Amino acid sequence: MDHRTGPLLATSAASFLLVASLAACGGGGGDMPFADPNGTSTTQHLTCTSTCTESDTQPSSALHVEYFVLDDGQRAQAQAGFSTHPVILNYNVELEGDVQDVIHGGTTQRLALPRPGNLPWDFQILTPPYLADLASAKSGTTDFTFQLTRSTGTLVSTVTLPAPFTLAIPSGSIAGQSVPVTLSGVTATPMLDIVTYTCTATNGISATQVGAAGAPGPVFSRVDDGDWRFNVPNFLVAANLALSNASSSVTPTAATARNCSVKVDARVTNAGQLATGFGAGSSITAYQSREVTFSLN
Repeated sequence: MDHRTGPLLATSAASFLLVASLAACGGGGGDMPFADPNGTSTTQHLTCTSTCTESDTQPSSALHVEYFVLDDGQRAQAQAGFSTHPVILNYNVELEGDVQDVIHGGTTQRLALPRPGNLPWDFQILTPPYLADLASAKSGTTDFTFQLTRSTGTLVSTVTLPAPFTLAIPSGSIAGQSVPVTLSGVTATPMLDIVTYTCTATNGISATQVGAAGAPGPVFSRVDDGDWRFNVPNFLVAANLALSNASSSVTPTAATARNCSVKVDARVTNAGQLATGFGAGSSITAYQSREVTFSLN
């Protein structure tokens, strides 16, 4: 087989494709069709940090797997990644002689490596390489079965995708104390995060940041699962710090936020039942998520 080495595996959709030709395995697993809803064409192989390992050379106990089902109300995807390392920092196992399917509502779909131009959904820090596009759930919970078929038998793992929900945040006052966050239809306690925000200061400087680093306390507080509050003063400490740092490359100067656009993500997570036989550190998880952008003026 042709095994080559390459740079560190990319952890974003764009960089994933950038290194796609630099380190690859050969083999029948790579001959599986691209994850392309419009059909298939040629073949694609896995990109690895060093040498790829073919799955049929490893017992199931040496395969450390991560399975995900993701749904944001607009698109949904099943994802699978395999590693020979108990702590999964990269996916270095290409399916060879093994077949990974996902089953839902009587439909079976093959997971495959993405076709060039069909970007992986960069939902996790490290995007699993094997993908299948799904229809977004319209109501209720959805059961999924991940079935890995091997010459030695079939490993069956299951997970339930939480029900869809809505997320609403009205625009608020930058001088206010809190902004209401309403989630309708949640069936478990969600996790809320700031995805990104962009603020403009009174001195005209602007800054865009991921998260709310520097906030002196929680930005979100829970009243109940469907009723939360966005803490404006805590957020503004982080925003003003980012603006001050952006105002000078040498000596930060004080800057006060005048208006901000904030993108918030809410997720309901459910852990599934993994097949016995996989290596330590394996997991199966389903996420129902929603994003909304609101303004502080």
